[in-house]
Amino acid sequence: FADHVQGLLRSVDAIETKLAENREQLSRHGRLINGMDGQLKGIGETSATLRTDVDHNRHKLEQTSRTMNDVVTGLASTKSHMLEKLEPALKGQREELNLRLSGFNERVFGAAGQCLAAADELSREMRS
Repeated sequence: FADHVQGLLRSVDAIETKLAENREQLSRHGRLINGMDGQLKGIGETSATLRTDVDHNRHKLEQTSRTMNDVVTGLASTKSHMLEKLEPALKGQREELNLRLSGFNERVFGAAGQCLAAADELSREMRS
């Protein structure tokens, strides 16, 4: 009977040891779960921040796009307006330049003609 009781006590000790090990393991798992829970919470906060940043950046890009479209439209309008204003002045300058070139060409051709006449005269004098 005493051996049987001793065997039961050893079984109870073994069961208590196993329970203590299981409690320690549960405690470790609880700490791991709490850590993972904190990480998940951090990931959720980061995700929310990123969503906010993406929304903010999308809004800024849309604003920038609208501004750039306005600038391009304004530049096109300014170019058109400037061409309307410059066209008459450019036409007048072009006509004046053509007249000057025409006069210059006449002087060049006149001088060239005089040079040819002088060369002919010189050639005749050298022959005689």
